[in-house]
Amino acid sequence: MAVARTREYTARDAQWRTDVFNAAREAGVLACVVCGSTENLQADHIIPYSQWEEGRYMVTNGQIMCSYHNKSKGATVGPTRNAGRRERYFSS
Repeated sequence: MAVARTREYTARDAQWRTDVFNAAREAGVLACVVCGSTENLQADHIIPYSQWEEGRYMVTNGQIMCSYHNKSKGATVGPTRNAGRRERYFSS
């Protein structure tokens, strides 16, 4: 049986999540990048937090995912099924 690892969240983590949501909101694309859902949204690291120390708090390393797809993705790296939606956060 796999044991889930957890980490403590800091004020910097909370600010990063807020910044990712604000970028998506300003771009008018506040929805899951995979399925387009607007329910149970979470900020997700494109390159996982545990795998890229320098990029942990870069807003451009963030995307919005519903809780289902965020949990399904886990700590994996890879393109989303709708990367174009995420790219619109940062295009202006």
